Amino acid sequence: MTSIHVEPVFSGETDRQKACESATIAAHIATFQRKGGQIEVLGNSALRPDVTRRQVQESRIEGRKKGARK
Repeated sequence: MTSIHVEPVFSGETDRQKACESATIAAHIATFQRKGGQIEVLGNSALRPDVTRRQVQESRIEGRKKGARK
């Protein structure tokens, strides 16, 4: 076995920190909700619903082409 097959030793602490922070946040949310707090879940609606992502990308590409011609 070479060193590329061995998991790094330092990843364990990071995983534990993430788990601890996640548990803390979950406890805070539970307390907030028990006290009557409500959490608003936001959607991922488009900022400009009349323009598709493809149209945005194409306009950026055209803008770069025009900028290069100057």
